[in-house]
Order: sequence, then C-alpha cells, then structure tokens
Amino acid sequence: MFRRVRDILRDPQVLDRIVGTFMKSSPEVLVSILRRRKVLKFIYASVLIEFLNAEGFYKDFFKELGNANREVIIYSPFVHSNRLLKLGVLNALRRCVLRGVSVNVYIRRRDDRSIFNRSDYEHCIKEMKQAGIKVHELAEFHAKIVAIDRRITYVGGINVLSHKEGSPDCMLKIKDPDLTDVLLSKIYEHLP
Repeated sequence: MFRRVRDILRDPQVLDRIVGTFMKSSPEVLVSILRRRKVLKFIYASVLIEFLNAEGFYKDFFKELGNANREVIIYSPFVHSNRLLKLGVLNALRRCVLRGVSVNVYIRRRDDRSIFNRSDYEHCIKEMKQAGIKVHELAEFHAKIVAIDRRITYVGGINVLSHKEGSPDCMLKIKDPDLTDVLLSKIYEHLP
C-alpha cells in the first residue's frame, strides 16, 4: 500500500492536480497539511531519495553514467581491478570521457599503508589516466560519494571503484540538484 501511494505521489502531474485542487477549494486545508510537515517529508523522501543495495546501485549507476553530459565526480577511497575493469566501471567512465564529460576520481594516495595490492592499485590508476579520467590522490579519507551532472548524488558505504562482491553495503541516491550542491560544498570544505 505504502509503495503504491509513494509511486502515485512521485508523478508531478498528480502532485500538481492535488495542490491545484486544494488551492481552489480549500486553501486552509492545504496550509494545515503543509504545516504538519510530515506530508512534506514523505513526499520529499519518496520523490528525491532512493535506497539501493549493491546490485541496485551498480545497475542505476551505469544507467546514470549513460545519461551524464557534463561531469562525474567519484570519491572512492580505494580502487581495485575487480570493480574497475571486470565489472565494467572503467568502460562506462571511458564512454563518458569520449562524450566530452569531465570525469574526476578521488582516491587515496598510492603510498597509503592500507592499500593491500599496490601493483593492482598502480595498474588501475594507469588505466584510468589512459582513459582520460582525472585521478586525484588524497591523504586519508573514507568518503564514498558519486555526483553526476550536479543533479544526482549517491552517498553511502559502497567503495564504487573497489566494492567487494557480496558486501551488504548500500547507497542513497539523492535526486536533487540543490542538495547535491550543498553536499559537494561540504565535501570540499572537509577534504583536501
């Protein structure tokens, strides 16, 4: 039942009709509902946020990369060939670059002590650079964030470029350009 209502409320035309009807017939009822804010929170969360497990994330991530037309920003502390090469993340990012999309990847520096397979790490960095991806090596950080065209943001626990198969991590997909700007400005404040 909840999902059906949520899906109906995601339709902008339905929302427009509801608000229009209340504004014409009972503006005081609409004001009362909006003041309770729970309805606004419900609508906001239903329309602008999705919770994705690893499988759902990668499926959605590849779809959104296919729609990217300006920039892709990825913060993933680590990179490993199992994700970057075998899963096809590099190929999807390469297609973005070939379309003229700026792709910036932020990873930990290659001299970081927590990198367990340095040769694989070096190989991945080389592959990304050859694909035209701008690779930025940072001192310690553990943020896992993706921003696409400053309209879609993924935030959560998945190391996008090195995620282990079968890990129970997840991501939140936020579909709000204003919130994306706020998140990115906060990231830039706290990361070197």
